[in-house]
Amino acid sequence: MAKFVKQDDDDGNQKNKNLYKDFFFHKEIKAQQARELADEDIEILSNVEDIIPYLQTALLEEHLIEVDIGQLTRDFFTQITDDEPNGNGIDTGQKFLRLAGDQETGGYLKNSDFFLTSPLSPGMGNVSIRHYKSAILKYFTGTTSIELGCTLRQAVNAADKPCLMFDFPKVGRVLKGFRSFRVKVLSSVDAKVNILGHEQFSVRQDFQLEDISVSGVGFMVPGDIPPFEIGEKFKVRVSVEGCGHFEMNGVIRRVVPLRSGTSFNHICGMQFDLETGAMAKTVELMVTAVQRLHLREIAEKISGMSGVKIIR
Repeated sequence: MAKFVKQDDDDGNQKNKNLYKDFFFHKEIKAQQARELADEDIEILSNVEDIIPYLQTALLEEHLIEVDIGQLTRDFFTQITDDEPNGNGIDTGQKFLRLAGDQETGGYLKNSDFFLTSPLSPGMGNVSIRHYKSAILKYFTGTTSIELGCTLRQAVNAADKPCLMFDFPKVGRVLKGFRSFRVKVLSSVDAKVNILGHEQFSVRQDFQLEDISVSGVGFMVPGDIPPFEIGEKFKVRVSVEGCGHFEMNGVIRRVVPLRSGTSFNHICGMQFDLETGAMAKTVELMVTAVQRLHLREIAEKISGMSGVKIIR
């Protein structure tokens, strides 16, 4: 098990160890999910100032969050949300709570009191989280997996939208070298995936590119019915404005449901069939170009905001 940084008092250090055990010991990494991690590959998060940047990153980069509830084997999904710019606050049913810094994206996170997420998908997760209360919220950035131990406070309304309020995480961990580097594509970037050679999509349709790595892409397909089955093979065309395009064969490796308001979407992950070194180089150049766009937009998004650090 990874080591904790020595704190000012032994009681505080022991409390952090107990929290870590409560959240993570029954959810240890499966062999098929990652290579065997050494102690130095696991960074423990137990201080507010260490955890805040990861929540800010998840919000600003619009990450899909995987929610691991209690002893359940099924995973659910959500996204961290923010109040609308004009800020209607949060109706808890008991009092009207005004978000601090509601003119600043994610300003309320700096209070390290709570954070908000959209309702879980599939919907049965919203019942389960009310029963178990505790969950591990997980997302990926770069080559690492970020896992935060969280406790549900209550279901609330923020800006007239239903959401879940979690207590601010007291413990988490960063698993390094967890997967190949993926670049998140923000929704404001015109980046598309077209399905080629698939009978269901004989008419050209554009789907939003979510992320890209040297080994594959993730893209969003609207609809409450899964569009593909794991293992399906076909060709896609990936195009990003200002970065060019390429066509590549691949196989579907994941299909994740995600609720957005009253509608459903599916995040589909495809692994490329890189037959030659030239193909691999083409994808690598695209990843580099998309990363430049991503970093430029994030820099513009947080310009003028204080106390925000995006995790890489």
